[in-house]
Amino acid sequence: MDLIDRYLHAVKGYLPEAQQNDIVAELKDDLLSQIEEREAALERPLNDAELQALLKQSGHPMLVASRYRPQEHLIGPTMYPFWWTAQKFMLIVVGSVYGLLVGIRVLSSGFSVSHLIQELIQSAFGFVSTALFYAAAITLVFWFFERNQVRFGFLDQWNPTKLAPATDRLRIKRDESIFEVVFEALFLLWWIGVISFATTFYHHGKPVPFSMSPAWEPYWWPILATSVASMALAVVNLITPYWTRQRLLFRIVLNIVCIGLAYLLFQQDELIVVGDATLEMAKFGNAQTLLNKSAHVVLVLVSLMMAAEIVGDVRKLFALANHGNTRAGAAA
Repeated sequence: MDLIDRYLHAVKGYLPEAQQNDIVAELKDDLLSQIEEREAALERPLNDAELQALLKQSGHPMLVASRYRPQEHLIGPTMYPFWWTAQKFMLIVVGSVYGLLVGIRVLSSGFSVSHLIQELIQSAFGFVSTALFYAAAITLVFWFFERNQVRFGFLDQWNPTKLAPATDRLRIKRDESIFEVVFEALFLLWWIGVISFATTFYHHGKPVPFSMSPAWEPYWWPILATSVASMALAVVNLITPYWTRQRLLFRIVLNIVCIGLAYLLFQQDELIVVGDATLEMAKFGNAQTLLNKSAHVVLVLVSLMMAAEIVGDVRKLFALANHGNTRAGAAA
């Protein structure tokens, strides 16, 4: 029954939250009744191929869910799930772009609360106007599809065995993926020099500049490559929000590489250079020494976070492996 559970789990993701449990229960009873009828006619249990054929006959999870949605006047029930998915994806992309622009403008011109509020208000108006434009464009496209009875062929070619396991443990929260995309984009723009952040602190009212030491130079390209890879993974996770074996292995390898880079950087005594290397900060001691110790602590904390992430990913891999074994046992 694993395939049935995965099918129902996929349908549930397209249903209104308030009705999910009732509709899934109704759909499950209907599917089980169909299975019992076919097994009675065949006088034997259905095999995997026959069960897959029954699910394909029932329809793609997105289309099945659309039958239970209220009737829409402009976009019909067949096109509505695609229209709504396109609208949500558009809002995520437009929101991420405007959030990124706000971060760049605020951090590159000096942070202040008044400046942040001003940028947020301007971006909110820009976001609304842009989102409305693209929402109207998407609606027009799907209205055309609806009126011309355009059919998406891939919905007839879907494979039930490719459905994600029926567990929330492997589902990726979209807000986490959005945060990762925005964070990696900001880091990349800073790393390649497109934007710059404030690199001064004040001591007794006097600005004291600081910068990264030459110890970072041998690691410029490796850090750039790992950041690009992390952003690519976050984008893929945003589009298809569930973990696969390949993506988990990729993130594990990526985290191991990042821990290795952090270890190599930790060996460097001087990661940050202060404009006035002799500056003493009263009870805090030498400013350059203090900043370098802080940088080393950050490297350790980041490495520990990545190690914890590796442990979590290994557990997800075991969950996927157990899921595969369960399927193999059921098939046998």
